[in-house]
Amino acid sequence: MTTWRRPSSVAIVDQPDAVTGAGAPGGVVYLGPMPDGPVVVLQGVAAVIYRAAVSDTGTDLVELVAAGLGVGPTEVDGEEVEQFLSDLHERGLLEGG
Repeated sequence: MTTWRRPSSVAIVDQPDAVTGAGAPGGVVYLGPMPDGPVVVLQGVAAVIYRAAVSDTGTDLVELVAAGLGVGPTEVDGEEVEQFLSDLHERGLLEGG
């Protein structure tokens, strides 16, 4: 299992209770690579996945995402979650090791 963390060069504003336009659970996470940006906005499911990835709970990532969405773990595609996180890593918004 990959351990993910936010790079120190990326600023974050996390609004877990924000209501998104689609009314989806998860709120909003704003990530801003410093000093030049651009700011990236993660809403709903994307915000839930990001929070789960950078949490330091030791809990299985799929279980954390499922809990954040209020669904069972079998309803979360672990491969899609990892693909999304790999994309964030390639964009410099996550560090993994």
